[in-house]
Amino acid sequence: MNSRITLGVIGLTSEWFEDLEPRIRSNARLTVATMFEEPAARKRLLSRQERLKVTGAVQGMLRTPGLRAVICCRLGWRGEHMVRQVLERGLPVYLAAGAVAELDGQVEQLLSQVEEAGGIVCPDLSWRYTPATLRLRELLATRLGPCRTIDIEVPEMSPAWLRTACDWSLLVSGTRGDPKGHRAAGAVHLELGKTDVRISTVERPVDDEAQSPPRPVWRIECERGRAVLTGETEITWQTEEDCHTEHLRDERSRLDVNLDLFFRRVAGGLIPTPSLTDVGRTETLLRSIAAAS
Repeated sequence: MNSRITLGVIGLTSEWFEDLEPRIRSNARLTVATMFEEPAARKRLLSRQERLKVTGAVQGMLRTPGLRAVICCRLGWRGEHMVRQVLERGLPVYLAAGAVAELDGQVEQLLSQVEEAGGIVCPDLSWRYTPATLRLRELLATRLGPCRTIDIEVPEMSPAWLRTACDWSLLVSGTRGDPKGHRAAGAVHLELGKTDVRISTVERPVDDEAQSPPRPVWRIECERGRAVLTGETEITWQTEEDCHTEHLRDERSRLDVNLDLFFRRVAGGLIPTPSLTDVGRTETLLRSIAAAS
C-alpha cells in the first residue's frame, strides 16, 4: 500500500497559506495534487500555486487519480453540500476552522449523511490539543481529579472564540448530558452536568498598548486542586502537597496534533479524531445560549 497521502484542497484562504500549507509541505508523506477555487478568485491565486492544478470544478478535482483525502478551507455558497460531494466520492474530509464556522446551522443535515453512508469528517477543534490542555487532562486523571468549575477569559467574545470555549469546556468537563447556557452580566454561563462554566473577556489594563491580542486564560477548580492555563503552552497547577508551573514550548502545536490525528486516520489507523458530533454538541449549546438570552 502506498504510504504517501495525496490531497486535494478546497478554498485557498489565508488559513491555507499561513497555517496548513507550510505544515503539509514539510511532511514528506503528504503531497497536494489538486485544488479547487471559485473562478472569481482563481486567477489571483494561480501565481502562488504555479506547480499545482487549480480548477474551478469540484467534480473535476475529485476525479484526480490517487486522491486519498480533501482539506476543505472554505465552503462558500455551496455550504454543507460541498462536503457531501467529497463524502459521496468516499474521501475523508478535514474541515479547517473557517469551514467549521461556515457550517453553522447545517451540521445536523451533514451528520445524517455521515451516519447513513459512513465517511470520515475531521473538524479543526485544535484548542483541545494545546500542550497545556493535554497536560491538564493528564492531571485531571491523576493528581487533580474531576473539574468542578471552569472560568475562561477569551481575547474577545466573538462567535469563533465562544465556539472554541464551549467545545473546550464540553471536552474537559466530560459532560454527557444536555448542556445548557445563558448570558448574564456580560458573561456566558454554562451548566455542564456537575461543572459550572463562566466565559468572559480578558481584562486589559487601560494603559496596555500592545498590538498583539491578549492570551486566553483558563482557571479550573478541581476535586483535589486547581489549575491555571495561560495561552497554549503554560500551566500552573496546585494540590495540597504541590505547586508547579510548566512551560511546554517544546511540545507539538495544537494544529500539528489535530492534523496528525486526521492523517493517521486516513492512513488506516483506528484512532479517535474530532468529529461532526462534537461540532453538533457545541451548536446545540450555542442555540441554548441564544434562546435563553
